[in-house]
Amino acid sequence: MPTLKAFVESYIQFTEAEWHALENRLEYTHYKKGEMIHSAHDIWHELYYIKKGLIRSYLISDTGKETTRQLHFNTNKATILNLFVVDYASLSHQTPSSIGFEILQDCELVKINRETIDSIHRESKKWERLSRLFLESAYVKSTEFYQQVINRSAKENYQDLRENMSHLIELVPQYHLATYIGITPVSLSRIKQELES
Repeated sequence: MPTLKAFVESYIQFTEAEWHALENRLEYTHYKKGEMIHSAHDIWHELYYIKKGLIRSYLISDTGKETTRQLHFNTNKATILNLFVVDYASLSHQTPSSIGFEILQDCELVKINRETIDSIHRESKKWERLSRLFLESAYVKSTEFYQQVINRSAKENYQDLRENMSHLIELVPQYHLATYIGITPVSLSRIKQELES
């Protein structure tokens, strides 16, 4: 499981002094299963790096239907989309979020508030560059993910989930997994039975 420092330094190397400029302003927080970090329509004032646990982010349609947008966890197979918990549009523009975040398993999180982000950007161009690299990476990863979900069959999507997120299959309710890979819970149940037989 990558630490925040290890993940950051997979993009850019920082001196100890540069790293401490951020580290001294980090907060550590815990959430319990069933709690909400943010609800849709809240304005984000911070972002979180997930050290431990499991979080689901989701969208709510005009008819009230929830669709799982992302699963957030920290393992060696996690990408930037899994490791960070934030609605960046809301954080950046200080507008109400369209995304809700629900704790599915007790979590330990590293919290970075917006004032800290703005402050370290002013202090060093390297932090600004890191933010740009993070945004580019998140955009590419999310585009790849949604293209794959659209272009693969439901069975292929589930097989990919089993290969890359197998630890989540027993932890995440089936209806959340189904909406995450763009199928109905009934279809997911049928695929699972087919693969297990």
